[in-house]
Amino acid sequence: MPQPNGPAIRKRREELGILRRELAATVGISYQHLYNIECGFKAVSIERLYRISKALGLPIGGVVIEPDDERRPA
Repeated sequence: MPQPNGPAIRKRREELGILRRELAATVGISYQHLYNIECGFKAVSIERLYRISKALGLPIGGVVIEPDDERRPA
């Protein structure tokens, strides 16, 4: 199942004009790992999510998206 946080991270990074390689270096992860997060292929730990949000100048809630109720397990 795709992870919901990636598109919010990519959108904010692009709005700020930050290259993926730059954000990855700032956060301390590889370019490929950030690509996988942004595309929703990899889940992101809360620690990394915090570092990403800080690098993007957002509160952590700014990059956390709640999945739709329909996608949540019953």
